[in-house]
Amino acid sequence: MRLTRLIPAFAVALLGVACAQDAPTAPDGPQLSEHAGPIEIELENIPIQGVNPCTGLPFTGVATGTLWIQPHPNNRVIRVRTTSTTSDGYTGRYEETWQGSDIPGPAGPGDVSTRTFNLQMSSPSGSRYMVHLVWVLDLKTSPPTQRVDQFSARCIHP
Repeated sequence: MRLTRLIPAFAVALLGVACAQDAPTAPDGPQLSEHAGPIEIELENIPIQGVNPCTGLPFTGVATGTLWIQPHPNNRVIRVRTTSTTSDGYTGRYEETWQGSDIPGPAGPGDVSTRTFNLQMSSPSGSRYMVHLVWVLDLKTSPPTQRVDQFSARCIHP
């Protein structure tokens, strides 16, 4: 059974937020630098959708949580942690990390970008499923090459 890649709407905008963090703010506003602490953004009622691997049925839902961006010289680490509730009665948690030197900085783009994604959901009846993704992109090649693309969605207890 193929599961539609469960990617909340904010995941697509995630890199745009990270890239924009070095942009100057209003003249009297704070300036972000690579030595600043993590930037924290609260996420509320983010729409999600996918296919439940236990039932094979599509669902919609919402996620609420936090996104952190930790700038480093020519590098960013972006983390997302949410709790999710779906239309088919499942609740659970979602964690995602993007890291690497793929975001252009003073020295230009880097070499590698990695992404990990974990989702664990359960229903009141005890049904549980897990979704896991590992993705590594080699940016030294032209065009960039996917070195690792592992995706699994499995029903742990129907």
